[in-house]
Amino acid sequence: MSDFKLLKKICKDTNLFYIDDKSKYSNILFTSIKNHFNTCSLNNYEFNILDKFDNKKDNVIICNISNNSLLNKHLIEQLKSISNRILIILALPVKSDLSHYDKLKQNNEIFSFDKSNLNAASNVISSSVKYINKTNAVYDLENKVSHFMKILELYDETIIASIMDIEGKIKYATSAFSKISGYSKEELMSKKHSIFMHTIYDKESFTSISKAILTGKVWKGELKNKKKNGKEYWVYATISPEYDNSNILIGYTSVRQDITEKKYIETLSITDALTNLYNRRHFDIMFKSEIKNSSRHRYTLNFILLDIDFFKQYNDTYGHQAGDEALIKVAACIQTTFKRPDDYTFRVGGEEFAILFNVELKKDALFLANKLRMNIQSLRIEHKNSEISKNLTVSAGLIQIRKNPKNETIELYKKVDEALYTAKKEGRNTIHFQK
Repeated sequence: MSDFKLLKKICKDTNLFYIDDKSKYSNILFTSIKNHFNTCSLNNYEFNILDKFDNKKDNVIICNISNNSLLNKHLIEQLKSISNRILIILALPVKSDLSHYDKLKQNNEIFSFDKSNLNAASNVISSSVKYINKTNAVYDLENKVSHFMKILELYDETIIASIMDIEGKIKYATSAFSKISGYSKEELMSKKHSIFMHTIYDKESFTSISKAILTGKVWKGELKNKKKNGKEYWVYATISPEYDNSNILIGYTSVRQDITEKKYIETLSITDALTNLYNRRHFDIMFKSEIKNSSRHRYTLNFILLDIDFFKQYNDTYGHQAGDEALIKVAACIQTTFKRPDDYTFRVGGEEFAILFNVELKKDALFLANKLRMNIQSLRIEHKNSEISKNLTVSAGLIQIRKNPKNETIELYKKVDEALYTAKKEGRNTIHFQK
């Protein structure tokens, strides 16, 4: 390959800035090399070159200047400060004094050749462009590594992520995961993800996760977790399978987003402020949803509508503050009696409560309803003006909603309300089952 063919191959993506003081070698040298560069411009030495560089490409400045003092050290420093992608080459007369460029030449900051020797020009330009290409490749790689390390550091501090083996044991966790869970990275290693499960865990979510990851699918959804100190937090999780080169499942990657604040705001909107049970608005939503679920999954939905006996007289006797305290105690008793993940408890009126739960047999539903009634009576909340007991009591209506119900929610609510009315007519402190 000739010197100039090699030059063309090396410099095809390089921009040339040719600075000339109109010496006799100008046209010969410029004409010989100009077609081998990406772009080429001919300028006199007074040309303001500092604003003309493309920092995305390598830029070669060839200075064909008889008076070398015109290319002073200050200009070279200015050029070098613009970009590391600038190469300065001097086209010099024979036997030029380069003593004031020695340091720059030693550091490969500047190159030179005898302007009367075109082959020398080609060799110097080719080798110097090779050098700057290699230097820039190293520089670009260092920049990419530095950028990647910054991304990793940011990822570690902000992304709640972990890698698990096929048994669900944690093999890697980010600092963000450690921070939100309250466990150190060392404590997390080889622990199973089950340590984060909340006591009241969504059974459907757990079943859904197991089914997805065991069949190699990605699972996405909301999870309630618990910290090392027992406090709860919510995450939106994406759990993905990981395979080896033989397509054998070797583990899982979990990336989570903290949605605790979002869930807290949601909870406020669906929770009764006094009792912390779900409110009437959420009951209307859940009642429809549970009817559909019971039909889809073919289970029996049970509905208890419960009312505190003679509660108006209680408020008149003890005052509204005592009445609120009684409501709180009754609500807490309802929650502790119906505490399974798929039990739902609501305050739907002043002293009226609703419970949705699933058991198949009528006798089991009645047993749970009577257990609640007796648990509330066992609170021994004094009610001296009750007509049936010295302590606060409740009455309740109970219905069972069988598979594929034909009735609308309004009709079903009316039915259980009639059952409650019958329980009161039967003397209160009792449960009436309505077929």
